[in-house]
Amino acid sequence: MARRTREDALETRERLLDAALEVFHARGASAPSLSDIAALAGVTRGAVYVHFENKADLFSALCDRTLLPMDAVSCDASGASGPLARLRALCAYQMHQTATDPSYRKMSDILFHRCEFNEANAAIMERRLERRARCLDARKALGREAVAAGELPADLDIDRAITLLHGAVIGVIRDWLWDPAPIDLAAESGRFADALIEMIRTSPALRLRAPAA
Repeated sequence: MARRTREDALETRERLLDAALEVFHARGASAPSLSDIAALAGVTRGAVYVHFENKADLFSALCDRTLLPMDAVSCDASGASGPLARLRALCAYQMHQTATDPSYRKMSDILFHRCEFNEANAAIMERRLERRARCLDARKALGREAVAAGELPADLDIDRAITLLHGAVIGVIRDWLWDPAPIDLAAESGRFADALIEMIRTSPALRLRAPAA
C-alpha cells in the first residue's frame, strides 16, 4: 500500500510538471497561477503544495527535470573522452536536443522567450540566474581541466572563453527557436560545436594579456 501511495505521488508530481511545461510555454512564466497548472493536471491547487513550495519551486523542478541530462553530458555520460571533448559534446547536445526533443525545445523557449524580467517573476528569475551561474561554473571547470590536459592553450582566458562559448550556443538556439527554417540544427549541431571549440582554442583575442609594465 505504501509503495502504491509513493507511486501515485510520483505520478501526480510528473503530471504537474507536464502541465507546467504546457502552461508556461503557452502563457509565459509570470501570468499563469498554480491553479491554472493544477487544473490542467487534473488535481486541486492544494495538491500542488504537497510537491512544491510555490511557483518558483515548481519552475526549478521543471528546469531540473528537462536539463539534468545536459548536466550528465558534462560529466562524460556521452562517452566523450577528455575534458575538451566533453565540453564540445555539451555544446552539441544543447543544440541537438533543442532541435529534436519537444520537451527540451519547449523548456528552451520558455527560458529564452517566455520568462519575463518583472517583479511578479522575481523568484523565478533568481532561480534561473542561479542555474546559469552553475552551468557557467561547470563549463569553466571543464575548460580548466582541458588546459591542465594540454588540450587548450595554457594562457587561455577561461572566463572570457567560456562566456563567449556559452553565449554563442545560447544565441544559436535562441535564433533557431524564432525561425527554425534556415538551419537544420539537428544536423548542424556537431559542426557548430566544432567551430566554437576551434574558436576558443585558436583565437589570440581570448588569451590572457600580460600586465602592463
